[in-house]
Amino acid sequence: MDIDLYVRAIASWGEEFQRQLAVGELNELAAALTRYNLGRENSDEVASEMADVYIMLEQVELMLGNMEQVEAYRSKKLERLRGRLEEREHGRN
Repeated sequence: MDIDLYVRAIASWGEEFQRQLAVGELNELAAALTRYNLGRENSDEVASEMADVYIMLEQVELMLGNMEQVEAYRSKKLERLRGRLEEREHGRN
């Protein structure tokens, strides 16, 4: 995470603007994925929008000041996914 760059962006444009921008980037990713799901080859567009979303999510995480909480939720949800996959895989065998 490029914290210095993010701090500068937030200081320059403000937290509210950056949160609004994050919403816009999420919407752009959703639109790109919809086009991809409709059979349009746009993997470059999806990758570009994903990069924008990662950048904005890191800024939101920094603004909220709860990086540890986000990571704790992430770990918990990954563990839940792991458990669901194991149940599914063992149920098929």
